[in-house]
Amino acid sequence: MTNSLNALKISNLRTSFFTRAGEACAVNGINLTVGKGEIVGLVGESGSGKTVTGFSIMGLIDEPGRIVEGSIELNGEDLVKASSKRLAALRGDRLAMIFQDPMMTLNPVMRIDEQMMETILIHHKVSKKEARIRSQKALEAVGIPSAADRLKAYPHELSGGMRQRVAIAIALINNPDVIIADEPTTALDVTIQAQILYLVRDLARNHDTGLIWVTHDLGVAAEIANRIAVMYAGRIVEQGPANEILDRPRHPYTEGLIRSLPEGQDDLARLYQIPGMTPSLLNLPKGCPFAPRCERAAELCHETLPDERNDGVVRYRCHYPSHLNSGGTLGSDQMAGGQPV
Repeated sequence: MTNSLNALKISNLRTSFFTRAGEACAVNGINLTVGKGEIVGLVGESGSGKTVTGFSIMGLIDEPGRIVEGSIELNGEDLVKASSKRLAALRGDRLAMIFQDPMMTLNPVMRIDEQMMETILIHHKVSKKEARIRSQKALEAVGIPSAADRLKAYPHELSGGMRQRVAIAIALINNPDVIIADEPTTALDVTIQAQILYLVRDLARNHDTGLIWVTHDLGVAAEIANRIAVMYAGRIVEQGPANEILDRPRHPYTEGLIRSLPEGQDDLARLYQIPGMTPSLLNLPKGCPFAPRCERAAELCHETLPDERNDGVVRYRCHYPSHLNSGGTLGSDQMAGGQPV
């Protein structure tokens, strides 16, 4: 059961990279909450701002990037205002991250037991014996057989799927309040991917851990998430309960992502592809950033950025949301002088 209390609350977060060519706003005023035991799928194409959001939460934004505005509250504590020392104390303990490449977590020249025990001993005053016991239990929890033997192994002696399980065990070992998972199953085959999705979902819910699952694959988000937030060009363009987003998408970008999924399509039919490319963050179009790619964009869309709306279930940014009509395209009876009715 998902706890209604928020483990994480992001308010008006804006993260930019200041380059010679100008300011690239990778995260542009997003608002997002993650409840205890809740899994939020953060979905979007490459360059949409998903990973930068995760790195902002972790305090891992390096120059020329920086958080320009907003707050990130972990159990009420604003991480944006926290010192480097405080962030270092929180990372790996109250806040953890699982990377797409497990070798970003694992040191290739250290044994698994050394790395796992270090994660515990840095944050907690326990004996090495207790740290080893906890490490073995963590490996067992993520489904690694012969966990005592695996502790003695080096990362290169494990398969890719096994290394990712170890990285997940390290993220979970101190029972953090929030975990950011940055596409951790992308490089794995479908069978291993399904096993890890099932495993992480159960571990997060059983430990009351809030989880942000970053992915470009809406199908993966559908498998794991309670809620889905869809990002485009640095903004969250739609967010709400997973079933509502998947069954009745409001934003045409979300609709396009759903239509791009191979599930349920004729084997001989050409797979749908959203036309065009994501815009450069250095040169965003006037109005709605998705308008140049949108099949039903009107003049208003090219001129005015839509405000965020809330229909009581889903929050979205669109002048002409899909739910106004059953066919997913805007009918002529719903327009009056180029304005949404």
